Amino acid sequence: NSYTASHRMPDVVEAIIETTLAKPVEVVKVTQGGARLSTHWNGDRARPAIAEGHDFVVLQGQSVEPVFNPPDFQQHAELFAGALREAGSTGVWFSTWARRDVESPPDILWRALEDEYRQASMYNGDRLARVGAAWEVAHFEQPEVQLFAPDRSHPTAEGSLLAACVIAQAIMEVPAQLPADTPYNLDRDIAEALCAIADEGVPCGPMESLCDDECVPWDVQNCGTCGATCGPEEPCRAGVCGCEFGVPCNERCVDLGTVRNCAACGDACGVGQICEAEICVCAE
Repeated sequence: NSYTASHRMPDVVEAIIETTLAKPVEVVKVTQGGARLSTHWNGDRARPAIAEGHDFVVLQGQSVEPVFNPPDFQQHAELFAGALREAGSTGVWFSTWARRDVESPPDILWRALEDEYRQASMYNGDRLARVGAAWEVAHFEQPEVQLFAPDRSHPTAEGSLLAACVIAQAIMEVPAQLPADTPYNLDRDIAEALCAIADEGVPCGPMESLCDDECVPWDVQNCGTCGATCGPEEPCRAGVCGCEFGVPCNERCVDLGTVRNCAACGDACGVGQICEAEICVCAE
């Protein structure tokens, strides 16, 4: 739907693949604003386009459809999987980002969306383009880059470029290379940094590492990377051991000027006392 159509994203996918593989690519687009999978299945454009027999078919449902109406989404995903088998095509499921104009927490929503898209990809042994995960990684690694348009749902040009790189990588299964003319006339360094997120197929989400084929959250045993352990009582903060402010205390950073930790970790002041200059004193 509009997530795919925004900023002519399929054309950018085409340009990236042609640059990377050094051979011509033909892209056919079937988009409709607000469309669900059922909209396309019951329409008169998507199924005939698939029947033409393309190498890859990228499929994307409405932005929250997989989570808010999973039975309908999965029903039509399975129908599309059958159409792909008949056409001899490989599907690439565009797992979308967690929009910010809904009440669901982003870290829960993008994972829930991906779970539904992953299930959809399994009907035909298709591929998964983890665009939503890539967006969350970009928010963590490059917070200064705005991926959302003002409506907090649709993408900026930067967001569309990141989606295009992830989808292109899922199709080619090799790192995506940007064309000489940077798409959307974006700053080249920003564009390359965004596209680099897609290079490994976005194996995990933000603040996670791929350890023995499993995505492991960063903690004191795997801080920033697999097997990087922090010292005794040290916390792991955004992939770095230790405290920028305060001191380590039971894997947290604490201020030693508070009634709970006055002068030392765990030294709490008594009832009616306050902590002044790291000394417990009676409150006036």
